[in-house]
Amino acid sequence: MARSQGDGTFKSDTGHVTDSMASAQLFEKAAAASSSAMAGGMGDIAMLGGKAMIILPIVGAIAMIFLMAVTGIRGFIIIAKTLPLFMVSGIIGLCAGAFVFIKLRIKIILRLLVFCLVSIIATAPFVFVSYKIYCRTNLHFPTMYFADYIQALPDGTTPKIYQKRFGKGKVLGDLTVNERITVNGITMDYKEYNITTASGITGWIPVAALPKDNAEMAAITLGLDGFEGSEIAADRLVQQLMEKYMDAKTLAEDLKGNPIDFRYEISENTLNRSVSVNVQTPLLHLTTKEYKDGEALKDSGEKVTFANILYADDCTIVYLTVSSQNSSSKIKSPAGARGNTNAWATGLVATDLNTGEKWQVLQADYRRKTHTVIYNDDSQTETVVFFFPPFKSRNFSLTHEVLPMPDQNSVKTGYGGLLGFIANQGAGGDGFSNEPIHYNDWNFPEVQVK
Repeated sequence: MARSQGDGTFKSDTGHVTDSMASAQLFEKAAAASSSAMAGGMGDIAMLGGKAMIILPIVGAIAMIFLMAVTGIRGFIIIAKTLPLFMVSGIIGLCAGAFVFIKLRIKIILRLLVFCLVSIIATAPFVFVSYKIYCRTNLHFPTMYFADYIQALPDGTTPKIYQKRFGKGKVLGDLTVNERITVNGITMDYKEYNITTASGITGWIPVAALPKDNAEMAAITLGLDGFEGSEIAADRLVQQLMEKYMDAKTLAEDLKGNPIDFRYEISENTLNRSVSVNVQTPLLHLTTKEYKDGEALKDSGEKVTFANILYADDCTIVYLTVSSQNSSSKIKSPAGARGNTNAWATGLVATDLNTGEKWQVLQADYRRKTHTVIYNDDSQTETVVFFFPPFKSRNFSLTHEVLPMPDQNSVKTGYGGLLGFIANQGAGGDGFSNEPIHYNDWNFPEVQVK
């Protein structure tokens, strides 16, 4: 409240001195209005913050439900491509649920719950029948190892290869323990393999004829950007070669501390036995977003070096490196970035330039198993080792028979809407990361080994 100073002036509570009481009171009213406005503004901000604390989790939950729904639909489409009977079963279930949904006259939430329940109940028997049908067919799927060794059956006998499933048809031959065969796939019921022998005989053998860890299907993977791929079926021989020519570095241990997963680095003994090559070629790259926009592979400015080759009796080893002064670069990997497709990873071919004879790289997850990064102060070097069937050619090309990217049809069927928006925020990134994924490619048109 304004007060008289005794000298004819008046002082307000805000500290302003004026010649009249009215002026001092005006200062006090203005200060009070300002304080009230500020308090109101802070109250509005607090209210908005409180609402945001409630709304944001709800929006996040809706977004996650949407993502899961779209992922589920996408997964259903992938399954339907290979197993159309399951697609028919799903359609029948959805139609049954939709019929009940239309006929019921209850609250919408309850109708949705009934729709889901009826759809599941109606779909289940048809899925079961479809599964049984597929179990009786010759349908088979890639396994964890595309090449493996025959073992004795539990009763101690050696397996036979049959012309047809369930031990029917002609006996095409007797297999021997440790005989190396190509695994074409495993049946849906996990009971039989379709294989091809080294002599070219294709037929069926029981699942017990191969090591237990091979009785697992190679999974289909699905990225947030809508691209799909499969795990790379490995060659058990490659694992043995890795152990023989490389040094194992433990990646994971079980609960008892026993190593269960390894990364391999080329050993000094292997390098000392190898022949120096030192041929370079440009490392090409392209981000997922650039590929979707129709851009072509471009020179990254880095060079892939064909450093060494080892002509061993049981394999030929190719050792590549990429060095850079920019240690933060994410595009140098000669083994391929995460986005590279499996077709590219298994499509590396060495071709004799004199005879035209070809050798395809032995299948393995080289990016995860034999790819290493060596960090220096202001640079880094990446290396990778590839294993080939044994060849002795010293004048050959080392090229990819397929491009590293998926075909455009796969790109066009990728996610749109919110899911596509989220994926594109990272320029084609890995999940919710802002790190772009790069498709890498490189080819050596001619390699001359002295």
